[in-house]
Formats: sequence, structure tokens, C-alpha cells
Amino acid sequence: MLNLLPPNKKQYIEQERLFQFVKQTCLLLVGCTVLISALLLSGRLGLTTWLNNVSTQNYSTIKTPPTAALDQLANLNKLAAKLTTMQTSYKQPVPVITTLLQNMPANVTLTNLKIDYTKNTMLVEGVAADRAALLQLSQIVNQQTLWKNVNFPIKDFAQKELIPFQFNVTLL
Repeated sequence: MLNLLPPNKKQYIEQERLFQFVKQTCLLLVGCTVLISALLLSGRLGLTTWLNNVSTQNYSTIKTPPTAALDQLANLNKLAAKLTTMQTSYKQPVPVITTLLQNMPANVTLTNLKIDYTKNTMLVEGVAADRAALLQLSQIVNQQTLWKNVNFPIKDFAQKELIPFQFNVTLL
């Protein structure tokens, strides 16, 4: 632009240009708002009619219950009941084993550990270094509360060293 215009006229033209820009932007925003509102209203109308059609069609099919689905649901409920009884009757071997091993004397070695949950028994076999270690093991096993009826044969105490032992307990 040439500097032929006076400063107040330049300022007026600049303000007019900014005013036109703001005016056009506002018109564009109002037009977009009107367009979005029209789209939302037409979408609501379309969804409402579709939902009314679907609900009237499905109402007639809901009146007669599907027997195949009910049979499957009944079978699933039976399986869930069986699973619940199996889970409640399951006994974890971890507490019994950890209790036994945590209290094991240092000079006693286990060679076999068999837990039979059908008979609720546990068979323990091993070797003790001497009679004192075997006696200590016998006392520890008899003091535990996770089992009862400890069957520790006296013949195991006959030897002095490297004594093989075997005992049975009834689990609680």
C-alpha cells in the first residue's frame, strides 16, 4: 500500500479489515453450528424410528423362550456346581510339606514323601545321621497339628548311625 493515505484513513481501513475478518469467522461458526444441529436432530429421529422398529420385532420373539439356550445354561450351571464341589474338596499339599520341611533337623535327609488324599495319609521315608536326630524328628512330628496318629516304628531307633526310617501320619 502506498503512503498516499492519511494515517487516520489507514487506521480506519485496518479496523475495517479486522472487523470483516471477525464477521466472516462468526458467520462461519454460526453456519457450522446450524449444520451440526440439523445433523444431530436427523440422527436422533432416525435412531428413534429404528429403535421402535427393533423393539416391536424383538418383543414377539421374546415371548417364546429359546429352549436350546436354556438347556445350555442349565448344563453350564451343573458344571459350575461340580467345579465348586471339586474346588472345596481340594486340599493343597503346600502347608503339609512346608511345615514338615521347615522343622526338619539338619542331619535328617528325606528320601521319599507320599501324600495320599484319598486315604488322608502321608508316608515319609528318609535317613537320619544318628539316634539323636531321629528322636528329635520324632518329637517334632508328634507336636504338629496338621496331622494325627503318627506311626513311628520303634525298630528305627535300634541302630546308632545312618538310620533309615519310615513313618505314617493321618492328615487332618
